Amino acid sequence: MENIANATIVGLSYGSLVAQHLAVLHPEKIKNLILISTFAHKTAYYNAIELSWWRALEIGGYPLMLDVMLPNVLSEKYFANPLIPIDMMKEARKELHQSKESIFKLMRATKERKDYREDLQKITAPTLIIQGEKDLLLPVHLAHEMHLRIKHSKFIIIPNAGHTLNLEHVPEVAAHITTFWMKQKQDSSSDTKF
Repeated sequence: MENIANATIVGLSYGSLVAQHLAVLHPEKIKNLILISTFAHKTAYYNAIELSWWRALEIGGYPLMLDVMLPNVLSEKYFANPLIPIDMMKEARKELHQSKESIFKLMRATKERKDYREDLQKITAPTLIIQGEKDLLLPVHLAHEMHLRIKHSKFIIIPNAGHTLNLEHVPEVAAHITTFWMKQKQDSSSDTKF
């Protein structure tokens, strides 16, 4: 991180947890933070979903885990009109040859992550939080609570969207990110003039 300054960090789902850690541990390096499909703490509901994924991975490997996972992360609207057909998505994921061990490692890191809500107040960068209205895995109230705890945050809910906003509402999400980034750029230009 020593060579990084004024970074704009974007994190989606698991990546949003990494982005939160960066913003808390290195606030001086982060100029803007964008958290998509995010959360700072786990609920009993989330734990139940996570357990079903864990068991599916144990019993049937990644293919079964995907079968169990997809209805939790993709909205009903996506299944009706997918950007990438579901079968093609499953095939592409199989071709990644991810080992059970590497997936368990990722899941274990999330499972063991502490409640991060108190740490959010250490985030100083202007923050954009984008959440899907119909995100079953991470309901809107989880992201809203983060918005209330991060001082300089803006909260946007994408209607009729599930968890995978990188597949479901690409133009809309990209437009919100661009608008946020341009405003931050404009604000920082105005600050340097005085």
